[in-house]
Amino acid sequence: TCTPSSTLDRFSCEFEESTRNANMSSDLVWQILKKGNAFLVKRDGVTLSREPCNLRNVHSFKYSGLANSKAIGVEAEDGAVAVVAKKKSWNKPASSLSKNKLGKSVRRGARGIAGLVESRYRPDLKQAALARLTRLNQAAKRKAAGISAPTRRTRKPGSKRA
Repeated sequence: TCTPSSTLDRFSCEFEESTRNANMSSDLVWQILKKGNAFLVKRDGVTLSREPCNLRNVHSFKYSGLANSKAIGVEAEDGAVAVVAKKKSWNKPASSLSKNKLGKSVRRGARGIAGLVESRYRPDLKQAALARLTRLNQAAKRKAAGISAPTRRTRKPGSKRA
């Protein structure tokens, strides 16, 4: 609780209490972030996102890790797969993500991700989380075999798409 001793302290106390109790809705956060944020990537007419906990890297409300209160991400970490989940501490950004390693086994990882997404997070993200796990596993296999990732064909400036 805050005890103001002057007018300035009274305003700072009111601001402190309003920010402590403020919890913006996911829709409002998305309306703010939709037009532009630091994670936004626009290339070749496609809008992508590099934000954490965005499973498809698509700039949409469904997959947004910043706008949704329950977000989950799958990352590669030291040859293993880690699941990153958003916790309830929205007012402490440094500790708002929890990271759990699943190990190197793909089947155990898939079972763990499916159970975690269906039970505690959002069941609509199950397919995207499993697809991300599969892509990370494929990349790890290519890296272990010494095969480089397939290169993207780029078009010359001024040429039209076919």
